[in-house]
Amino acid sequence: MTHRTRPWLIAALSLGLASCGDSPVEPTEVRKRVQPGAQLTAAPPSPSPGFDGRILEYTASGLRGPVPNLHLKVWSASAAGGRVGATPLPDVITDENGGYVFTTLTFINFIETAPDSEYETICPSYPAFAGLRDTPVVKRSTPLERLPPGLLIIGTSALGRVTERVGESVVPVAGATVMFETGRQDPPSTTNSNGFYMICSVVGTDQTRTMTASKQGFHSVTREIFGGWQSFVDFELARN
Repeated sequence: MTHRTRPWLIAALSLGLASCGDSPVEPTEVRKRVQPGAQLTAAPPSPSPGFDGRILEYTASGLRGPVPNLHLKVWSASAAGGRVGATPLPDVITDENGGYVFTTLTFINFIETAPDSEYETICPSYPAFAGLRDTPVVKRSTPLERLPPGLLIIGTSALGRVTERVGESVVPVAGATVMFETGRQDPPSTTNSNGFYMICSVVGTDQTRTMTASKQGFHSVTREIFGGWQSFVDFELARN
């Protein structure tokens, strides 16, 4: 499959919205239940060289508001457009309105909260880029089973659940690793207590990408998706 879209253009794609609920929802059902929600909005252009945006907190019921005084770790994108191999930038702290400014001007950056923060980005590294500079975070104590309402899915990102079948029941698998193998530009995601994962990616659109879910004690499962079009990807693991 040929690569028809440049990586810096891929980030402008928004593939859909996911709703929040208490029980697992199959990908086709998620798409049927999509409702318009609070959209991540573009910050106004910075009057000085740099890259500016906001950090917004999301809860299970939707957008709560900006997060002030939040310590952020920042990277510029690698030559391949991903977080793996990216260049670290100086840390930043959000202001009283949740705003931030990177003094180094790059088109695509990746943001994470500091390890000791009560907040985390919804994927291991969240891409921030021109035209969509708001970064969503959730409290680490939030047991996400799917994205809160109103959140956009960025680029060729993938999200879903990793489960196992126990008798007649399907139960989540916590602590499983899910990763894109194609190109290895994106860091892996680890499932939470509900088996939920999300990998944020801005590379690989219109290409076949290989994904693998694995955990010690289980047989690994590999799937192929069409980047930029298949974003809801669930895995069912079986024990060794």
